[in-house]
Amino acid sequence: MTRACCFTGHRELPAADSSEYRALYKALHHAISDAIRLGCTTFYMGGASGFDMLAAETLLRFRKLWKKSPLRLFICVPFIGHDFAFSEEDRTRFALLKEKATEVHYLSDRYTPLCYTERNRYMVAHSDVCIAYVRKHKSGSSQTLQMASKKRCILILL
Repeated sequence: MTRACCFTGHRELPAADSSEYRALYKALHHAISDAIRLGCTTFYMGGASGFDMLAAETLLRFRKLWKKSPLRLFICVPFIGHDFAFSEEDRTRFALLKEKATEVHYLSDRYTPLCYTERNRYMVAHSDVCIAYVRKHKSGSSQTLQMASKKRCILILL
């Protein structure tokens, strides 16, 4: 059975040189391995900086392990130009991720008050598994995790 997995998590991550970051990366690596063992070959990321980019970059490292990898990365962008506020480094990282993605799906041509919620609904609707890094319970990531729970997705919490 082929399954799909979405990533959700915060834009703010621990410092890259911290033990907390290393633990998060290790947990994410194991979570992606678990999702693959569950039959996931399609992965959805929401196009945000922080956890989304870390998750997508980690998945792409897995994809490199196979000559003809079955792993597919779909980037679900809430609206065209959503990366306007990214740092230059994150814009560069995001551009590289878009080049390596299987598909980039724009949910709107412009910002709307519900565009991020719609993006999260889209990812959950297409997923059987959700890998989540949620530390703040009043956040879009927390809402996405709740959506996935209500849909009865398999939850992998980091």
